[in-house]
Amino acid sequence: MTFHSPLALVLLLPALYFLIPFSSRLRTVFKKEEAAIPFLFSAPILEVKALAQKLSWKARYGESILASLKIIGWILLVLALARPQKVDVLSETDMTGRDIMLALDLSGSMQAMDFKIDSNRVDRLAALRKVTKEFIESRAGDRLGIVVFGDKVFLQCPLTTDQGAVERYVDALEIGMAGAGTAIGDALVVSLKRIRNISEHSKVIILVTDGKNNSGEVQPSDAAQLAKSAGVKVHVIGIGSSAPAPFPVKDIFGIRRLVNRPMDYDEQTLQMIAQVTGGSYFNAKDTSQLADVYTDIDSLEKRITTSYESSRVTEYFFIPLLWGSLALALAAIFQSTTLRRGEV
Repeated sequence: MTFHSPLALVLLLPALYFLIPFSSRLRTVFKKEEAAIPFLFSAPILEVKALAQKLSWKARYGESILASLKIIGWILLVLALARPQKVDVLSETDMTGRDIMLALDLSGSMQAMDFKIDSNRVDRLAALRKVTKEFIESRAGDRLGIVVFGDKVFLQCPLTTDQGAVERYVDALEIGMAGAGTAIGDALVVSLKRIRNISEHSKVIILVTDGKNNSGEVQPSDAAQLAKSAGVKVHVIGIGSSAPAPFPVKDIFGIRRLVNRPMDYDEQTLQMIAQVTGGSYFNAKDTSQLADVYTDIDSLEKRITTSYESSRVTEYFFIPLLWGSLALALAAIFQSTTLRRGEV
């Protein structure tokens, strides 16, 4: 417990000034009461009645009660003015501070079911969604955003430190929601627009795709040069390979089965994008490799910032304020009613 305005405690001195003589007067009252009692049995009836009236509780304690309420009220109001509060110790922590834009491929080829989660076969998007959410959870202090692309490109989530919000956007991803094609160049340009004008030095685009640029207006090579000139590194994650991959299809009886289809995977272009921008290229052919890629990216572009933070301050001034006000109010009520000077 501490006080926000400890200098206000100086106002307790007047209370101490009145409290010391008050205690001596209180002792005097009790001495007078004890001295008066032996004479009650030998005094005349009228004198006994007069003395009894003087020794009524109002006469004996009235002044003491009023003084006590006023002194207590004053002390409590001074404590409220000093603002007692509880503050946790100031802590110093090191946090990473990066701006990371995820450019995620949602083209039709992400339906390929050559990934597994807990020994269950899943499509590439399901594996990407799982690993990306784990990556987001470890990004305390970073700002993350999402751009999705197929043959069209749009911003799914702007840069934010709200990890929960980014994860919800990841959960909402669906194959084909941006079209069936693959516009890698356009995806880089849209991501770059969202990150290039930010003043921070650590700006990164993580491009995740499993195909070849076959749509859009901007060539990947031109987009890479733009990123280089803006000082933005692009780390590229290539999913799968050019080998045939199983796709789910339904036969004439409506039975779902897997059929291998050739994949159009342009590893040369993906490597070029990473090389031109000063980033790194990774190839993930299964879920564990994809998770390892995100771990490797975690060690890249690290910028440590020192953050000073303290927990919430809890105020307690209202407690002495309430009781102090109540004490002074009672003193005022008693003084104007029961303990009026004329009745004491």
